Amino acid sequence: MAGYRRKVVRKNLRNSFPEKNANELLRLEKAFQHWFCDLVLETLKTLRISPMQVERLVKVEGEEVLHRYFEQGRSIILVMGHWGN
Repeated sequence: MAGYRRKVVRKNLRNSFPEKNANELLRLEKAFQHWFCDLVLETLKTLRISPMQVERLVKVEGEEVLHRYFEQGRSIILVMGHWGN
């Protein structure tokens, strides 16, 4: 994933943070690339994880919202993050 759409990422960062200097923008770009790589790898990992592993590793808050959408037959997309170590 190294360099994923580098020109687009740089342009978006410049447009989003015009007050930042070149070094700050580079730090943000590197942080984005690191995050994006982690996201892709974690997404691929979910293709092979067992339901038991999911129960052990994933904590869901606000589960009632998911059930409500499920009962309505609506699609949902979950984006997960990592808090702490």
